[in-house]
Amino acid sequence: WYVNGIDQGVNGVSFSSSTLVQGDVITAMLTSSETCLTQPTAISNMILINVFPPLNLIASGSATICPYEPVTLNALPGGGDGGPYYYDWTQNAGNTATVIVTPGVTTQYNVTVTDNCNSTPVSDSVIVIVNPSPDANLTYRPLEPSTLAPDVIFQDLSFNPITWQWSFGDGDSSNIQNPPHTYAQPGEYDVTLVVTNIFGCID
Repeated sequence: WYVNGIDQGVNGVSFSSSTLVQGDVITAMLTSSETCLTQPTAISNMILINVFPPLNLIASGSATICPYEPVTLNALPGGGDGGPYYYDWTQNAGNTATVIVTPGVTTQYNVTVTDNCNSTPVSDSVIVIVNPSPDANLTYRPLEPSTLAPDVIFQDLSFNPITWQWSFGDGDSSNIQNPPHTYAQPGEYDVTLVVTNIFGCID
């Protein structure tokens, strides 16, 4: 067996090599041990080696979001044996070309792609930046309002909000940071506060 005209020192009906590259030419020389032959050797047809190109990969989907918003990540592979391709995303994101993630903190997602040809795996990464939540929180005083002291002062304890939307549970509302409110009737009221920060994140 010859590769590019160089004897490989292999005698047998088959030849294998893991070092062949694009454009290598393989030939086999057949030799007979019989005597009185008009043609003692014969050269096979040339076998031209075509090698699949290396795998390549582009991952996309980088984004800046608020906590737990969905983001679509994509892996676009090429080369190798042309597919099918196999995907392995970190952070348990999935094993398909397109995945949807909902991170609560800034996270880097890595994806590795392989094929059926044992091509060298390739990887790429996507970073999803997660802005902080305003984390709505509140208190009020007095802690035990009564008909003798029906005026309640609500205080915002959220993290760096820029807008406020209060609902006092009796049909009234306010959009100031620390609003006072007077309840006309005794009872139990569900008070809610929705805040927004400079990143547009809502809690």
